[in-house]
Amino acid sequence: MDIRFNKHSLLLLAVFLGCLVMLVARWLEQSLVASLLIGYPLLVCFGYFLGVMALKRGSIVSLVEYSGGIPGVLLASFALALWMIPRWMDASVAILNIGIFKYLSLIFLVGFMLGCSWPRMHFITRAVVKIEFLTMLFRLGWIYVISPDRLCNNYLFGEQVLLGKSFLVIALLLTVVFCVPLFIAQDKCGEGQVYCRR
Repeated sequence: MDIRFNKHSLLLLAVFLGCLVMLVARWLEQSLVASLLIGYPLLVCFGYFLGVMALKRGSIVSLVEYSGGIPGVLLASFALALWMIPRWMDASVAILNIGIFKYLSLIFLVGFMLGCSWPRMHFITRAVVKIEFLTMLFRLGWIYVISPDRLCNNYLFGEQVLLGKSFLVIALLLTVVFCVPLFIAQDKCGEGQVYCRR
């Protein structure tokens, strides 16, 4: 089979899957909880896998290796924080152009950048990013729960409170998941190591 045809087929498949994910995310926007807990992760995961594929092909390896993945993660963090602002969330639902920009930015500025940068990051930098993500979830969850006013005009107040509680629960579960490996002894003794504690 022609290699050029394979590349074009993969590109068309990626575009089709991207449009499908965006349509599903648009449908999920009818609910605030579904939009942030299902729609956002779908778009980010789709972009993440595109970034991993691009990294494996070696087209952007040099740029990511020299920077250690930090610029890409910073760009992804700022892009994700933008779409956590209630005003922009309302605008993305009410205005189609802003909604399309949100989908594309979540795929390429968040997911794609994470897919390219995360595998090349140092484990300490990864830990810092994880801690910041957890603190963001705790902050947003607390704000959504204690806020006396409706922050998003397109969604009900009850959905806002439910989203805040969901953020808090997810943050607690992720904290446990991130902390469990710290208390599990790992055997790092390789075959070529002479001195190894048993």
